[in-house]
Amino acid sequence: MGTGQNLAIFNSTHIAEKLLTDSIHIVHLNRIERVLDYIHSHLEQPLSVAHLAEHSCWSRWQLQRVFLAETGFGIAQYVRQLRLSNAASRLLTSTDRHVDIALACGFKSEISFSRSFKQFFSCSPSKYRQRGKFIGLLMPISKAGKNKNTNKKIAHLIKVHVETKPEFKFIGLSTSINGIFSISPDFSSQVPSLWQQLNTLTHPFHPNGKTCFGILDVAGATEHTDKMTYWAGYNKEDAVELDEINLEHILIPKQLYAVINFVGPIAQLPDTLDWFIHHWLPESDYDGIEAFDIEYYGPNFDLYSSKTAMQYWVPIKHR
Repeated sequence: MGTGQNLAIFNSTHIAEKLLTDSIHIVHLNRIERVLDYIHSHLEQPLSVAHLAEHSCWSRWQLQRVFLAETGFGIAQYVRQLRLSNAASRLLTSTDRHVDIALACGFKSEISFSRSFKQFFSCSPSKYRQRGKFIGLLMPISKAGKNKNTNKKIAHLIKVHVETKPEFKFIGLSTSINGIFSISPDFSSQVPSLWQQLNTLTHPFHPNGKTCFGILDVAGATEHTDKMTYWAGYNKEDAVELDEINLEHILIPKQLYAVINFVGPIAQLPDTLDWFIHHWLPESDYDGIEAFDIEYYGPNFDLYSSKTAMQYWVPIKHR
């Protein structure tokens, strides 16, 4: 058998295996999505793994394994954190008593609620209410469906949480771009060029290994062209060594954000943001506002990885 035939057989086998793997992954997502829907609609009720397994095709052990693989959470961990996040939101948006919030959110007593709350938020319910800031709220995990505009499917689960980010000083460089939803977007060429300029300018000061940010002034976008200012840079407190460079300084005010935890090829980010705007936001308890959008890139961010990880912070307000 010739090399060409071997290669053809290898390629066809590889494609078949990939199609089978992808189809199994999508089936898992569809079934996990049903489990998630059940959890979200019965959150105030007792939710044991055995009970949830009855609403899936898996045994308890299989369900826990698949749930962890697809969401990154154990089932009990996810249910507890979602209940605590709902309780935290009610602490800041109502005057209900702690015991009433605890029972309404699925806890058996105020004591068990307070203990779990302190473990998760590192403060008591009273202290959280006193601070008056939405911090660390886990939102229900959603499956991104078909992109409304491009008809592409995003076959993964997306984690969103709500958090208040304090005011911070930012240093970096800026440029004018046409945004993702512009008629003629140019961010894919303008933004990498700006980051390259910043890296060249800051390289002698060794800022590698620091968290960096992309800032979009959505409030300043022009009405008809979607032209806005984009900054690339750092939190000033984390990069004091860059004070010697002639960089731009801006103050990012305190703001409530929906934080999209993105994992995947960076080329899918626009589709994920489109899904967030068309699906997640309308179905949530929040409204989007025009302020500063923030891109959060950790020290290990890899632009070329198929599983690159970053966060996109969208400014919101409670509805």
